[in-house]
Amino acid sequence: MSFNDLERGPASTSTAAPILPTQEALDPEFKRLADRTAIQILKINSNVSNIERLLSLSSRSQPKDWQHRITALLDSTRDLIQHSTTDVKALSTQYAAPGAHADKPELQQQQYKATVSKLQFCFESALRGFQKVQRGSVERSRRTLDVEKEKERRLKAEAAGDRTSVVSTSSVPGSSTGTAGQRYQDNPNDTALTEFSSPRNDSQALIDDDSGAPGLQQQQQLQAVVEGPTQADIEFQEALIAEREAEIREIEGGVHELNEIFRDLANIVTEQGGMIDNIEYNITSIATNTQAADRELVTAHEYQRKAGRRALCLLLVVGFVIAIVLLALLS
Repeated sequence: MSFNDLERGPASTSTAAPILPTQEALDPEFKRLADRTAIQILKINSNVSNIERLLSLSSRSQPKDWQHRITALLDSTRDLIQHSTTDVKALSTQYAAPGAHADKPELQQQQYKATVSKLQFCFESALRGFQKVQRGSVERSRRTLDVEKEKERRLKAEAAGDRTSVVSTSSVPGSSTGTAGQRYQDNPNDTALTEFSSPRNDSQALIDDDSGAPGLQQQQQLQAVVEGPTQADIEFQEALIAEREAEIREIEGGVHELNEIFRDLANIVTEQGGMIDNIEYNITSIATNTQAADRELVTAHEYQRKAGRRALCLLLVVGFVIAIVLLALLS
């Protein structure tokens, strides 16, 4: 895989590609850096596509939580971007800076600069794609965090003892447990609550209940509701919230780092703007001079053909005169 493969990858656009140096003209170190940068850009684009797919799956209320895979891809992509930034800066300073490789031919210097410019463009395009999926991941994490916080508030409210309405709605009319639950709602301090919580009365209620097994199931459900969430449930929910908040902070930090990289690239492009314009001017001049040389060659060819015709005519005239003179002398 090389830089030429990058132009056929996701980062390629409809813009005209610059003139690239031949493999023989490339400096080995330049070729190594350019190929490695191209591979890293392709990996960044691949990770961006995978993150987009996972974000799409998570938005469809899939039962599986994709956040861990999204976070892992975001981390690996940030590492790739850091390495690519270092390589792009090295290429820019060593091969595209003013006066770099001044001992090389002019055309080869222009080819180096054009290649670096193309890599910078593809890298910036990959960064914009990653910036987009980062924002999507932050929005998704914030929505999930809001849901987790709401769940935590509900668990704490239930654990604090605010369950009377849940008990009343969970009871069934006519059952002994429903009657006790209603008495508990009407007067929580009533002594009848003792009967409700007594194992003996619970057993008696099950015997008197004509429904048999359903009464036992209802009592178990009601007991689970009355017990409410445990401290372990609340701590687990708090751990989830802390994890989501850490993920959001990490992604936001990556966004700030990406903005710094954009600023660095903008500075590099600004410094090389004059050089790129000069490259385009020189390429245009070479094309113009080549066309002028073609016209000169055509003119020279036409002149040569006309000169040959004149020489042939002159030769025929001289031969004719010599023939007449010889005939006159012989006669």
